[in-house]
Amino acid sequence: INTYLKKSQAENIYDSDGRIKRLQKRRDELELSLSTQLKQRTKIAEKLGVTTFQENTLGPYDNIIVETTSALTQARRQRVEAEIRLATLKDKQGNGKTTLDIFVNEMVANDGTLKSFKASLINRRTDLLTQTLGLTPEHPSKKRAQREMAKIDRDIEQATQVLFEEIRTRLLEKHKAEIYQARRFEQTLAEELKGQHEQANQYVSQYHEALELNKEISRAYQELEKINGRIDYLTIESTAPGFVRLDTPAKPLPDPAESKRLILILIIVVIVALALAIGVSILIDLLDKRIHTPGEVHKILGFPPMAWILDRHDLSTEEFAMDHLRRLALALERERHNNKTTAFVLTSVKPNGGTTTITLELAQILNEIGVRTLALELNAFQPDERYEGISPYNSLTTLLDQYTPLDSPEMFVIPATEDLPDRLPVGETEKHYLSTYGRLRPIIEQFNSHYDLILLDTPPLLLSADAELLGKVAGGVLLVIEAGVVLPGELKRAAQLLERLNPPVVGSILNRVRVFQGGGYFAKLLKEYSTKND
Repeated sequence: INTYLKKSQAENIYDSDGRIKRLQKRRDELELSLSTQLKQRTKIAEKLGVTTFQENTLGPYDNIIVETTSALTQARRQRVEAEIRLATLKDKQGNGKTTLDIFVNEMVANDGTLKSFKASLINRRTDLLTQTLGLTPEHPSKKRAQREMAKIDRDIEQATQVLFEEIRTRLLEKHKAEIYQARRFEQTLAEELKGQHEQANQYVSQYHEALELNKEISRAYQELEKINGRIDYLTIESTAPGFVRLDTPAKPLPDPAESKRLILILIIVVIVALALAIGVSILIDLLDKRIHTPGEVHKILGFPPMAWILDRHDLSTEEFAMDHLRRLALALERERHNNKTTAFVLTSVKPNGGTTTITLELAQILNEIGVRTLALELNAFQPDERYEGISPYNSLTTLLDQYTPLDSPEMFVIPATEDLPDRLPVGETEKHYLSTYGRLRPIIEQFNSHYDLILLDTPPLLLSADAELLGKVAGGVLLVIEAGVVLPGELKRAAQLLERLNPPVVGSILNRVRVFQGGGYFAKLLKEYSTKND
C-alpha cells in the first residue's frame, strides 16, 4: 500500500511538498504587503475623516465648491447690475437730462418739507402783492415789497437747488456704496473659492490614493484565497489516493400532451391580456372628463378655437406649434386692420396654462411680420421672470404709482432681444392683485401711439378678478385652455364670466394638445406636416 501511494503521488501530484512551500512563502509575502497597505489606508482615513472609500462618490468639498461658485456667480451678477444701474442713471435722455436728474426732480417735487417751506413763502409773497395794490412804482412801500418778493423767489430757488443737490448726491453715493459692497463680496468669495479648490485637490489626491490601495488590497485578498485553496487541495490530495465517481441522471423527455396544455394556457393568457388592455383603455377614456380636443371646446363654447397648439416635446412638435402660432398672429393682425383692435387680453382658465409663453412668442411673431407689438405683464397673481429687465424701476407698477402721467412711458419698456419681444413687467406688488388707480387705460393709450398692438398677459380668469377688470380695457379677449387639465364645468364658468364682460372680440386657444404616438388625428397631421405631404 505504501509503495502504491508513493507511486500515485509521483504520477498525479508532482513535487507537492515543494509546491506547498512555495505557495506558503507567497502567502507570507502577501500577508506582509496587506498589513502595510491596511496601515496606509487607515492613516489616510484618519486624516480625511472618512470610514470607507467608494468609487463615483462626491467628496465633502464638491457641494461646498458648487455652492460657493453659485454664490460667486450671483455676486458677480449683482455687481454688474449695480454698475449698470449707476451707468443708466448717468445716461442722458432725449431732452438732454439724465435719468438721475429725472428721478431727483420727481423726488424734489414730492418732498413735503420743501412744499411746506415754499407754501409759507408764497403766502408771504401773496400778502406783499396785496399790500402793494394801487401803489405807484415810486412808492417806498412798493419798492420795499418788491425787494422782499425778489428775495423770496431767490430763497425758493436756492432751497430747491440745495435739496436737488442733496438728493442727487445721496442717490449717487448709495449706488456707489452698493457697487463697492458688491465688489468686496465678490472678491471675498473668489478668495474663498480658491482656498476651497486647493483643499479639494489635496483631498482628491489622497482619496484616489486610498482607492488604489483598496484595489490592491482586494486583489491581494483574492490571491490569498486562491493560494489557501490550492494549499489545502495539495495537502489533502497528497495523502488520499481515492477517486471520484460522477453520476449524471438522464432527464425524461417532455410529455406531448403536457406541452399542448401549456401552449393552450399561454394563448388564453394572451387573449385575456389583450382584452383587459383594450377594456381598461376604453374605461379610462370614459371616466376621463377633461378637455382634450378642439371639438370639445367647440361644443362647450359654441365656436371653434382660433388655434390649437401641440404639446412640445421634440423638434417636429415645436415647429408645428410655431406654425399655428403664426396663423394666430395673422388672425390678430387682420382683426387689428379690419376693426381697429389695438389691445388683446390673454388669460387662462387655470394657473400654469401657458399664457405667458404664448404671449411672448405671439408678440415675437407679430414683430417679425411687421406689426409693432408690446407684451405687457399684468399678472400680479404670479409674475414671470422672463419679463424682468436689468433695472427694477422698469415696470408697470412704477408707471401706475406716478401721481402725474409721464410724457414718454415707452422709456420704461425693456427692449427686445433675440428670443424676447419688447416687454414691460408688472413689477413688485404688495398684493396679489393690481392697483390701477384708474391710470391703466391712459397708459395703454399712450403705448398705442408707439405700438400697433398690445398683448396683455393677465392672471387666470377663475382665480383672479384682475382678468375681469382688465378685460374692459382691451378690445378682445383670448382664453387659453390647457388640454388634459381643464374640466368642462370650469370652461363653462369661464365662458359665463366672459359673457358678463361682453368684450367686442372673444377667441380661445387650446394649448398643450397631446399627440398619441400610436396613431390618431393629431399624430397623422403631425406626420403629414413633418414629411411635407398633403
